[in-house]
Amino acid sequence: MAKHMAKDLRLAVEAAAETHAPSPMLAVLEPLYRKLAEAGLGEADFTAVVKALGCASP
Repeated sequence: MAKHMAKDLRLAVEAAAETHAPSPMLAVLEPLYRKLAEAGLGEADFTAVVKALGCASP
């Protein structure tokens, strides 16, 4: 579920910042999942990411 991924990614961002670990993928993924959760798609699975990125098949 997107809301759980958003939470986990937020925690990973915090941990990376505390340890000064480079985390380029977190910088991309955390805002994406946060926006999905804020948009009411917190219960959606990974297909919400595909749709949000416009990668879904017609």
